[in-house]
Amino acid sequence: MKRTLAIMTAVLFVCFPLASFAEWVLYDNFNSGEINPNKWTQDISGLTGPIVVENGAAKFIQDKGIINDSSWLLFKKSPEKIKAIRARVKIASNETNVLCRIGGYMGEDDDGNPLWNQIRLRTYQNEADEYYQAVEFAATFLDANDTNVTLQDLVTGGFKKPLSGTYEAPDDLTGEWITLEIHFNRQALTYGVLKYNGWITSPISSEEVKKITNPDLFFKGIGVRAVNTAEAGETCTVYFDNVWVLY
Repeated sequence: MKRTLAIMTAVLFVCFPLASFAEWVLYDNFNSGEINPNKWTQDISGLTGPIVVENGAAKFIQDKGIINDSSWLLFKKSPEKIKAIRARVKIASNETNVLCRIGGYMGEDDDGNPLWNQIRLRTYQNEADEYYQAVEFAATFLDANDTNVTLQDLVTGGFKKPLSGTYEAPDDLTGEWITLEIHFNRQALTYGVLKYNGWITSPISSEEVKKITNPDLFFKGIGVRAVNTAEAGETCTVYFDNVWVLY
């Protein structure tokens, strides 16, 4: 199968959502005070305990010493029909390298290898031991036999800070809410950061990305993953709130 590899840096491609807000459905604002088992499946393999609701937001505490282990709230209601997801995210404590993300499978290639799609707010540590965040995105073909193995990146990139500026002096966004948006469209990959009205769209070929046929790949969720936590040796707290979906 012929693929086009696109490594992108962010530009302001469009400055408005592709669908009107009226078409979006509020999936969960966590105002019930608990994680609704009818809406979510919890995967807490990298956390210190269950995902809980605190002050109207889902709270993840990533365990120290757990490297590259992901934890999720997985959508239960027709994840295979979700066309886009929008959610507010916040890294509350900033004592380790962590990423909070929205992601899911959005297609397959001719050999059944799944296409993983995600947008993430990731913490980095510079040489001065200062932490800062960057918003990144990626669409990656994974090995169907071992989804930890990357076959090829279809699109990868990141948003500049500010979006119309340069990469110098990145933000420390600890404690600040940011709204991320991702679309699962087999004709065009679209990512957004509503805080800055920044949007990126990268056209792809529907011949290249087939519709998912394997029910095991009906996976979409919000979650966290630790990076280099063994070096930092600290836990990290992340919040999600106001999760919207487009069916």
